[in-house]
Amino acid sequence: ETFQQYEMSVDGHEADVTFREGLATAKIKWHEGVEEALAYLKSKYTLAIATNGVTQTQKRRIAQTDLMSYVDHLFVSDEMGAQKPSRQFFDIVFNTMPEFDTKDFIIIGDSLTSDIQGGINGGIDTVWFNHKSVENNTPIMPTYTINTMHEIDQIL
Repeated sequence: ETFQQYEMSVDGHEADVTFREGLATAKIKWHEGVEEALAYLKSKYTLAIATNGVTQTQKRRIAQTDLMSYVDHLFVSDEMGAQKPSRQFFDIVFNTMPEFDTKDFIIIGDSLTSDIQGGINGGIDTVWFNHKSVENNTPIMPTYTINTMHEIDQIL
């Protein structure tokens, strides 16, 4: 619709491929304190990445970092057939790690609508990483809110 509005003729598939290539190769910027927080959390907990998106794109993005050295599981919605915030997404995560009870899980994320709502839908505690320090004007209420990753050790 946007392309039509600007009277541009664009092949939708080609635009999608171009977008995903740009997303997959864009430089990853770590928020201050993330690597220290990951090291701290890894020393105490089993960590997983739970992300929406296309598997190939997400794996290429993650491969630009050493993120997988911190985590034990990678959950990509494309492979799972379900997206956050659906309960189905979280049920797949829970079933993949049956050694843990639901009460043992917590999700840390920056999206109220997918991460935090997803955690709520999954029946687990949530940590909203509000790195932009925006006001939450939604009915979605995280269990905890942090503005920097330096605060995570106060919760976990």
